[in-house]
Amino acid sequence: MNCFLRNIVWYLFILSYSFLLQAQQELVRLVYPRQNMLLTTNDSTLVLGQIQFPNSKLFINDQRVVTTQDGAFIGYIGIDHEKIGADSSFILECKVEAADSTYALNRQVKIPLSFRFSDSAKAFIDRNYLFPRDSNWLHAGDRISLKCRATSRASVTYSVINSDGTVIKKDQVMLESMSEHDLDESAFGIGKHSKQLRVTGVYSTDYIIDDLCKNAVIRFYVKHGHDTVYADAPGRISAWDDRDTRVVELVNDVNNATVDPGRAYYYFLPKGIRCAVDGKIGNQIRLRLSANHSAWLPEKNAGYLPMGTPTPMTIVPLIRVKKIGQKSEIQVIMSEKIPFRVEQTGERQLQLSLFGGVSDTDWIRFDNKNDEVKNISWSQPENDVYRLTVDLKEPHHWGYETAYDGTNLVWTIRHKPK
Repeated sequence: MNCFLRNIVWYLFILSYSFLLQAQQELVRLVYPRQNMLLTTNDSTLVLGQIQFPNSKLFINDQRVVTTQDGAFIGYIGIDHEKIGADSSFILECKVEAADSTYALNRQVKIPLSFRFSDSAKAFIDRNYLFPRDSNWLHAGDRISLKCRATSRASVTYSVINSDGTVIKKDQVMLESMSEHDLDESAFGIGKHSKQLRVTGVYSTDYIIDDLCKNAVIRFYVKHGHDTVYADAPGRISAWDDRDTRVVELVNDVNNATVDPGRAYYYFLPKGIRCAVDGKIGNQIRLRLSANHSAWLPEKNAGYLPMGTPTPMTIVPLIRVKKIGQKSEIQVIMSEKIPFRVEQTGERQLQLSLFGGVSDTDWIRFDNKNDEVKNISWSQPENDVYRLTVDLKEPHHWGYETAYDGTNLVWTIRHKPK
């Protein structure tokens, strides 16, 4: 009988404890990141969720996270690499201080490429950290970054081998480098940081693509003591054949493009713009905006036009300017939709660059009185780049908008409201 009562007591204790855990998880909701999720960065992570306590304080890994009146929160948490487990696991410790009570929720995530090497004398290569990882079709003379991770203070070389076994480059030396830089309070706020270990064993170099590359593989060799190991990078390299150059038309309403694959957005291109494609890495294609400018975006954002479609180029014969309320509408007359970029180059100055534009501009016409625009001028800084410069009378504009009306580009600049 006593044994039966003890079992009942233990069962009730476990049941109540599980209810308590569930209640805490409901009171502290961490929507992102999910449990055991593999993060895409290794210096910080976005946190997103909600707490159910008014007038309380939220801490995640001892970093204060500000909440709104209804308990919602969003913020960034630096990753301390000294607290990453051997299996790449990292714990986000969520703690809420409300009145005299404390509520907690732990969330485990995975940090990418966080493996640490031992000081073993045996040669080793990390087959999960070999670059390039994607197939590359680039012009001869283009540079590509090569990286591998292996035993520290080893002799590391690489060779470039075509799919038919032809060796293009042999035993090229790679140098060991340190890990990425630390991000401090300037990124995460006062008292917040991303503490990273100085990871050794990362070897890198640049390879200039040879025009003989045909589905070539990068093979890394690691020699340490009497041991030698090798491994092939998963990506392949092929020299771009200009006969493969195609013209595409962008299909999304807004197409965010970068100056390098996977980097920050730099170009924001509307639907219908046409560009020549002269390179590809994985699922990213390189748009040739002009002879000296290019942009990268996902291949799914573009539709290929028939072979033989000419490279987009347009003449700019006329600029028309109209004042509409507290806005100046600048219409650029063209025969084709081409890429562009707007930049603020001074306190009172904006510039519009048209890639693939050629000037035949004899007229810049003001359709009505405009007391907000001081001057408009055009220039041709490159053979295939047309530039329009607008000088404003007031030091601050209130934003701008660019959109195509047919093939004409309409650039609207908002002025200070009355």
